[in-house]
Amino acid sequence: MIASLTPDDEDAAVALWDEAGLVRPQNDPRADFRRALEGDSSVVLGVSEHDVLVGTAMVGDDGHRGWVYYLAVAPDVRGKGYGRALMGAAERWLAARGVAKIQFMVRADNAAVGGFYDHLGYDAQDVVTRGRRLEAPEAKSAPPPKPKEHHGLDIGTTTFLLFIVAAVVNVFVLAQGIQLVYTLVSEVVSGQPTSDAFAVLMTAGIAMIVLSLASIVAAFWGATRAAHKSAAVRVPATVAAILAVVLVWPLGLGFMAVLNLLCPVILVVLLSRSAAKAHFTN
Repeated sequence: MIASLTPDDEDAAVALWDEAGLVRPQNDPRADFRRALEGDSSVVLGVSEHDVLVGTAMVGDDGHRGWVYYLAVAPDVRGKGYGRALMGAAERWLAARGVAKIQFMVRADNAAVGGFYDHLGYDAQDVVTRGRRLEAPEAKSAPPPKPKEHHGLDIGTTTFLLFIVAAVVNVFVLAQGIQLVYTLVSEVVSGQPTSDAFAVLMTAGIAMIVLSLASIVAAFWGATRAAHKSAAVRVPATVAAILAVVLVWPLGLGFMAVLNLLCPVILVVLLSRSAAKAHFTN
């Protein structure tokens, strides 16, 4: 006896489809079964033998034509007319809904069933079926465009390294300022006579300490922002670090002064080249 299947028949139906070779990796048979039972325009018909499900046919009405899917009969009971009976039941179910035509699709690798359908009076249709999947699986989606290759250091990495250099340079400047102030204070404490340039040297030493501390903080702040992936954050951080380095470079001595002078120049050149290319590496 052919009857409509219920959710309790899901395991048996999916096992039968798998045994009949109807399951494909891109389709979820359980989802198909549940979707067919949830709507009022589709049904899964089944036939049992000794209380064991041995045949199924999923039937649906799309509002224009009737369709049959998952027509399956267990291999050990084929030849008993179950396939014919299921197709007959599908036709009656669709006819009761006023559907004028029933049709189905046969996979190219299942051409052996052609004789069965010929015997039932189903003609091959002069149509070509086309389709595409709507789930858009991640594995099959179009790969993202490859980022442009850059040789050498990008603007973010170069800026980060220059900030670190600026911070190290200003640490030496800070040490010099502390040493200068300490020397001057020691002279006063020991009672030694101060020179005419005492006030100028003390002011310079304090200025070196204050400005180098400010520059070190600004340089490390800029370095952390330069390491950020966003170019929008990197640009103002770069400008802030340039200003910090420019403020302290006149107070550097010898090699340190040269480094402090070169840092903003190199940064400006890098930013100009990057702006011309209109591209920041993300």
